Amino acid sequence: MDADVLNIGVRFLLYIELAALFGVPLFAGWLLRSTDNAAVLESWRPTLRFIAWAAIVTAALGLSVMAVQMAGSWNAAWNRKMLVAVIGTPYGQAWLFRIAALVGVAILLLRPLRRAPERTLAISLAGIGLGSLAWSGHALALQGTARAVHLTADVLHLLTAGAWIGAIVGLRGMVANAAKSRDDRDILIAARALSGFATAGSVVVATLILSGSVNGWMIVGFDGVAAAIETPYGLLLLAKLLLFAIMLGLAAINRFRLTPKLETAMVEGQRDNALGHLRQSLMLEYCLALAVVALVAVLGTLAPLPG
Repeated sequence: MDADVLNIGVRFLLYIELAALFGVPLFAGWLLRSTDNAAVLESWRPTLRFIAWAAIVTAALGLSVMAVQMAGSWNAAWNRKMLVAVIGTPYGQAWLFRIAALVGVAILLLRPLRRAPERTLAISLAGIGLGSLAWSGHALALQGTARAVHLTADVLHLLTAGAWIGAIVGLRGMVANAAKSRDDRDILIAARALSGFATAGSVVVATLILSGSVNGWMIVGFDGVAAAIETPYGLLLLAKLLLFAIMLGLAAINRFRLTPKLETAMVEGQRDNALGHLRQSLMLEYCLALAVVALVAVLGTLAPLPG
């Protein structure tokens, strides 16, 4: 397998793993705004623990792939001197923080996170792991204040994207569980979660748009937009923006049409139909999120401007 292709695959897996590891506990622990927070988070704990260890393995693979790319030889994947050299780079320093954060999260998830400080620590460590991915992007090509601004915007973009993906995963799981159990309490929890996420979701989307705009400006600038569109980077970025717009449309449909429909259906005894529509919409939104992450994994390896 080509090292560049493997690098894209590793980036994709890390984005998904770290987004889930940060976003799902954030959704269940804070953004849900419900008395059901602890129970929802506990139901996800075994899955999140597996994701934490899987992310450690993926991150280790990522370090070896970076060594291969730097040396131009597959032998570098297990060469100690080359791996140490990679760790000495900004990418490698971020990798160390990522591994330490992931190990911390994995240890915390060995037992129920009943207390708020434990949940906060787990979410914070996962956020450090997710935010560290900014040091594998285009920001490192800049210097001084420009690099600091770009890294800050990139970290914000990563964290808010993780929050949105985590909310999609969490809401999809709750709706699927309600459809399976057909228990009034499960349906009420799902409906309450869908309604309660509205305000937080608006903040997440606004931050995504703002940080993404800053990133775009830092990478290509206003003068470079026309030139960037003619490159593979520009075309994939346009595809990403299109998918993002569709996700916004689906989120609006969920919020203003399907959620009120579920609440009405609970009174009228037509819950199955309403839950089915929500499941389909959230599943489509989830698939689009995966496609966006795949594009992001590729975009990080491409030159934004020709030449």
